[in-house]
Amino acid sequence: MVENGPWRLSLVNAIFIALLCSLLPARTLVAGTTNFQITGSVTDWRGESVTNLSVVVSGWTMLGTYIDVTERTDTEGTFSFEVVPGYFLDVQLSGDELRERGYRPYPSRGETSTHSNRVVNFVALDPTPTAHLRGRLIDSHGTPLGGLSVSVQGDSSWQWQSFGSFPTDGMGNFDVPLFGGTWSLSADYSSGAYGLLLPQLNVTVADGIDQNDIALYAYFPTEQILGDVTDTAGKRFTNAYVSALATSNGVSYSQFSFTDSNGNFKLDAFDIDWKVAISFAFQNEDAHPAPPEQTVMVSGADQIIHFVLPVTTNYFRGRIVDNFGAGVSNVDVTATHSPDFAQVETHTGIDGSFALKVYPGIWALIWNSWTILARIQLAAFIGRAGCLSFNGIAYLVGSSER
Repeated sequence: MVENGPWRLSLVNAIFIALLCSLLPARTLVAGTTNFQITGSVTDWRGESVTNLSVVVSGWTMLGTYIDVTERTDTEGTFSFEVVPGYFLDVQLSGDELRERGYRPYPSRGETSTHSNRVVNFVALDPTPTAHLRGRLIDSHGTPLGGLSVSVQGDSSWQWQSFGSFPTDGMGNFDVPLFGGTWSLSADYSSGAYGLLLPQLNVTVADGIDQNDIALYAYFPTEQILGDVTDTAGKRFTNAYVSALATSNGVSYSQFSFTDSNGNFKLDAFDIDWKVAISFAFQNEDAHPAPPEQTVMVSGADQIIHFVLPVTTNYFRGRIVDNFGAGVSNVDVTATHSPDFAQVETHTGIDGSFALKVYPGIWALIWNSWTILARIQLAAFIGRAGCLSFNGIAYLVGSSER
């Protein structure tokens, strides 16, 4: 941890602040940053160039904006991007296109870049299955779940991508042909497994080695976890995202819900320890940090828990004016927190002023309007002790233009 005044920063945030300081004068707008290049090639396992294949660069930039750009490999299988510095930028191939072209949907590698030139070379691999995962899908009473499906996803280094869905037979047996890598197996809700808490199992597979006798148990709910989300002033939070995760013998089970208009929630459960967490990623009102998760021991009875948040007292205040000094009204102003991506938004008033209630951390401020030439960004650090004010200039291009 890094000490900084009355608050603490994680090492990641400290590094991020240092990078911001190298790019942004305090409380000023940056018109542009120095771009860097990501280049590379795509060949197949036989050494032949893979042409006209989509390569995607996506992620969050140093200025708090999200980019998602695509280029296609040329006649020699090479590609090139020129992008702005990134907090993290992922370089990936299109799994769907690889599959359609007769390759494995996952290439030999993935890559993450930040703010320096990078060369990334991919190999599209042979799609022939080299191993099998075999097992049974059964419920908590021991009844085989035949006629359902086991959904399989593969780890493409930065996210899970669908590999396919494989039906169980009348005795709940499944057989999944695949190849070396990390895989996630789960019972598929869409195949009719309603009312059950379904399993998910992550498995590492080596080429040429089958794994048999895998048992996936789906549980009937026997209890509920009940709770609410409030702050110390008594405010009850609507539409907060509530998730619960449990693990048994390497198999995980998850549930989620949203708080209702009274800030209450309920989650189905069975006898096991559940980790319950709250997220405000779907909130657009006052921003609040996520509270610590709670471990709930469920054993034969419903459980009741409470999440109580401190009242947010920090503000990000400012005013958007045009190049003549007049306030610009009805401009969308959004602040996004790093690294949890909580977001709060508002609109400027008739004099161009705005106020966003936020909590300590790194925030990217973005504002735009139909009458403003472009999105403008500001990155700023807000500590526990005070508020930040900012006056931004929005250059107008006429009310009929975007």
